[in-house]
Amino acid sequence: MLEFTIVVDAEDVPAAVMKTVRQAAEGAVIGRIEYIEISYETKNGRVLKLPETVINYAVELTRGDKTTEIVVNPDGIVVEPAGWGDAGEE
Repeated sequence: MLEFTIVVDAEDVPAAVMKTVRQAAEGAVIGRIEYIEISYETKNGRVLKLPETVINYAVELTRGDKTTEIVVNPDGIVVEPAGWGDAGEE
């Protein structure tokens, strides 16, 4: 997968995304937010253009000494759920 990623402010993120993130945070501190745009993927060593660009938001969550990341699409649907593992684990 080839992606374009930029760090964005919470006010630049769709409301549906932030609603889902806040629910998943369960009291965690919301950290870095990244806008991710995916236009290509790699398959069998070849680069293939996707039929349409995929947009997601990756959000870092910290609770105590544990950090995780959740990935949500612009409609607020979780693409990759937060996984609360050991400190620094994503």
